[in-house]
Amino acid sequence: MRPATVTRSAPRAALAAALLLLGRGAAAQTADEAEARRLFDRGVALIDADRPTEAIALLERARRIREVPAVVYNLALAQSAVGRFADALASFDAYLRLAGPRLPADRRAAVDGLIARAHESMAAVTLRVVGAGVTVSVDDVALPPERWSRPLELDGGRHVFQATGPGLRPVEVTRYLVPGVRAEIELAPAPLPATATLRVASLVAGASIFLDGALVGVGSVERPAAPGRHTVALRADGYDPSEQVVQLAPGGVEQLRLSLRPHRTVLSQWWFWTGVGVVATAVVAGLVVGLSSTEAPAGGSAGFVVEASTGR
Repeated sequence: MRPATVTRSAPRAALAAALLLLGRGAAAQTADEAEARRLFDRGVALIDADRPTEAIALLERARRIREVPAVVYNLALAQSAVGRFADALASFDAYLRLAGPRLPADRRAAVDGLIARAHESMAAVTLRVVGAGVTVSVDDVALPPERWSRPLELDGGRHVFQATGPGLRPVEVTRYLVPGVRAEIELAPAPLPATATLRVASLVAGASIFLDGALVGVGSVERPAAPGRHTVALRADGYDPSEQVVQLAPGGVEQLRLSLRPHRTVLSQWWFWTGVGVVATAVVAGLVVGLSSTEAPAGGSAGFVVEASTGR
C-alpha cells in the first residue's frame, strides 16, 4: 500500500538541500563514499520509477557506508511506500537527528506531516495481559511491561503475540492486522496443573515397573507424579534390571519405552567355557605324562587307575 503522501515528485523536493550534505567534500571522496553516492543515486531513481522495494535495498547499503540525512530521508520514503511504517518512523527519526537544527522550519513541518500519516497507517493493538509474573513477546521480541498499558503500533500483516511465565501454560495468539485498524488482544496464560503425567511401557511382557523404588505397575503404566526428579526401574525374571532418571515438569507428560537385556549366567559366557577347556586339556596332559613314566601307576584325583604292562 502506497500512502498518498509518497509521490514521484516527493524525493526531488527533498534533494535541493539534502544533496548538498551528501556532496560536500566531493573532491576528497574515497572509493567507499563514491560507492555510497552511486547507490544513493540509483535508489532515488528507483523511487521515482515506483520501485520502492528495490530502492530500499540500495539505500540501506548506502546508509551502512555513509549515514547522511539525504540517504536516510529517501530510505524512509521508500519504506513508507511498501507499508513498512515502523521502519519508516525509525528512519524519519534518524533523519531529524542527523539534520539537527540546520533543518529549515518548512522542511521540519513536511517531515512531521509524513510521520503523522505513518502513525495513522499503522494498526494499533491494545493488549490485555492477565496474570502475575507474565512475560509477553510480539513476533518473538520481548515486550516490557511498561509498554502493555498503551496501544502498540504495528505494520499491517501477520503478527504473533505470546505470553508465558513460571507455572503457566504458554498462550499464543496470531492476528492478521489491516493497516489503520484498532484491535484488542487478551493474553491470559492458564496455570499449569500441579502434577505431571508419567507413562511407561515395557518392551518385555510382564516386566515390573518401579517408580522411586515402589512397584507401580506391570507391562505398562500411566500415573500422575509430582514435578521433579524421579527414577524409573524395570525388573523381569531372566533379564538384567534397568533404571532411568527422568525430570518431570509441572503439567508435563513424560513417555518412556524401556527394554531389558537378557540375563547371561556364568555358564553362558564364552570365557567360562574357554577356561573349562584349558583345565580339561591340562588334566589329559597330566595323564599322558603319567602313562609314559616308568613309575608305578597310581590312582589319580579324577578316580582313574592305569595298569602298566611288562610285555612278558
